[in-house]
Parts: sequence; structure tokens; C-alpha cells
Amino acid sequence: MQTILTLQDELAGMLHGTNIDDVHYPLGVFYRASRQLLLDCDPFETKRLQPLVTPLYQGIFSYQAPDDLDMNGIIDLRPQANRLPWDVVDQRFSRGFDQFKANDTITVEYVNGVKVIRVSKQLNGPVQVGNFGSTSGWTVGNDATNLTLDTQYYTFGNGSLNFDLDGTTTDGYIENSTVSSVNLSTHENVSRLFLDVFLPDPTAITNVILRWGNDSSNYFSVTATSPFDQSSFTVGWNTIAFNWNGASEIGTVDSSDIDYLRVTVTYDGDAETDIRVDNLRSILGEIYEVQYYSNYLFQDATTGAMKLQPETEDDFVILEPGTINVYLWKVAELAAQQAQQQGQTVDVAYFSNEYTKALKNYRSLYPSEKIKPKSFYYKLRRPTNRRNIDRR
Repeated sequence: MQTILTLQDELAGMLHGTNIDDVHYPLGVFYRASRQLLLDCDPFETKRLQPLVTPLYQGIFSYQAPDDLDMNGIIDLRPQANRLPWDVVDQRFSRGFDQFKANDTITVEYVNGVKVIRVSKQLNGPVQVGNFGSTSGWTVGNDATNLTLDTQYYTFGNGSLNFDLDGTTTDGYIENSTVSSVNLSTHENVSRLFLDVFLPDPTAITNVILRWGNDSSNYFSVTATSPFDQSSFTVGWNTIAFNWNGASEIGTVDSSDIDYLRVTVTYDGDAETDIRVDNLRSILGEIYEVQYYSNYLFQDATTGAMKLQPETEDDFVILEPGTINVYLWKVAELAAQQAQQQGQTVDVAYFSNEYTKALKNYRSLYPSEKIKPKSFYYKLRRPTNRRNIDRR
């Protein structure tokens, strides 16, 4: 790898010995040229491989993307071990992905300024815990009041539990001590429990606490302060994850006989209406890793950390010699535009032409391996009965 400093010496020669000080902010020129290179091709040296931040879960579609993922430049999404030949994914455009959520498809999106990878795969199926399609067995406590079954807004089954918070203190809960027993012994300390919570005013909500166990003296408890796929609660449905590994255990819980639930909402103390809760399920995750093109072309000379933008002349450019040749033609073009010297216009045109030729050759030798998004080429017939749609 070469440093910015050594490339500056080479650049000075390409500019007929021009003093690099005549170019305003040389580091900015190198950075701007790197952005254009990434737009024009996928440099071979930028391929990365790392596990996703969390395992994949059946029916959970959004996952944090690597910080340095270049646009939608995913090459592969694969299980960390025991891959089968047919375990491959296609990339779709966002609308098509969300319409069909077809198995083995992905898309890349920004959600509230955060880049996420949306994934649909057939994985370990969820185990449903509790029945939120009926008020039977459910009671309210603290500030929670007006518990009803909401058959208009729900995510699973035939309804959700709707309740209000009356503003007396700062939390309220719904509780059920007669849940139909489920055996989660193989899930203990391994799975995540996911709960859909509808919040009309998310800014008022501090956290959501889930208890699951055998009774009010023997249970696990986890507090969540954000949804699984975002950094803060949002208006409407929030899919909240409760990681069993690290949960607080009160008393002694027999995980083969889970028949007790409590959902607590902590808030700012101002009365809230129409909070809804639905679809609690425990899911065993599967570890997947993503191969992708990174937009980090530079390496810090001191720490060795990869980064988007060079900060000193000692920083490294991670490109190999063949790619450096393409990159330097673009650097020279941008630098010549700034250098006030005779023949400037001719130089700019020459460097631009050489960059175009070198880029064409490079792309033929090292074509991009990223999965290109595809559209679905058929129409979905509108059902006559909206209730026939699988809401998940």
C-alpha cells in the first residue's frame, strides 16, 4: 500500500513538476477522486466479509448494515457454516421486496437515517407465546386502564390488546397468569422474544419491559428502550426484541412450562391512549455473514483503522498498483483543474480521457460482483377480502 504522501510525489510528476502546494487542499482532491472511483466501479480491494450485527430471525426483516457498506453493494449473504448450494439471495428494489417478501431476497434501505439490510429467508420458525387476540385471562395494573380487544389494528391472528395509560404515575402493565403453557427449554439463553407494540406518541415512552415465566414470583425480565431495527421508538407498530441471553431471572424459572406474561410500558406520566400489544414470539436466530463492497479506501497510519476520508499525508490508500493507476488519473484530472499553470485545459482533457480508458479496461478485468437489484415481472392480484392478507 502507498501513502498519500508518496502518491503526491507521483502526482507532481504527472503535473509537470507542479508544486503540490499550488493545489488547494490536496487531501480533499484525493477524497473527491475516491468518491468518483467508487461511483464508477467496485474496486476489487474493497471487498469485505463480516457477520451481521445480530443473527437472522424468521419473520424479522430489517438488520443493521455495516457502516462502510458502499450504497447497495452486497456481494453475498450466507450462513456462517454449513452452507447448501441453493442458499443464495437475490436483491430486489425496495417496493418489490416489501410487497412480496419472497424467500431468499434482500434489499438495502435507509430508515430514519440508518442504513439497513432487509432480508427475507426461511429460517427457524417462531414459537408463539400467549394469546393477544383475546382479553381472556388478561388484567391491568398501575396506570393501565380500559383493556379491550382491537380487531382493527393488529399484526397477527384476529386482534391486538388495546389499553390506555391514565397518567397517575409513570408506568402501567397488562398481565396474564393463565397463558397456555409453551415449552421454551431449547430457547433458554439462546433465542430472542419479539413483541409488536403500537405507540401513538413514541416520544412519551421511556421503555417497554417484558416478563415471561411461571408466575409473578418466578420469571425472566428484559427492558427495551428501542425497537429491534431502529435507534428509537416510532409512531405506529414497533417490533421490540428481548434478548434471553442476559435476562434477569427472578426466582427459579422452569422454561419448559412458560405460562405467565407481563408487558409494562414506562412513560413520561402524561395520559396516553390506544397503546396496542400483539404477536409475542420466541425465535432462534441463525448467524449469517455478509460480503460487500466497502466505501473505505483509506487506512489510518497510526491506528490501522479503515476510514472513508484521508486526514493526513501519512494515511494509506488501500488500492493495489493496478487500481492505483486508474485512481491517479482521476486525482490528476481534479488537481489540474485547480492548478493555475500553462496548458491547464489540455491537461484536464488528457487526464479525463486517460481515466476513462483505464476505467473501461479495469471494469473488463475486474467486473463488479455485487448483486444487482431486480424487479418482479408480474402483478399481484388485489384480493377481494383484505382479511385474507397475511399481515406479517
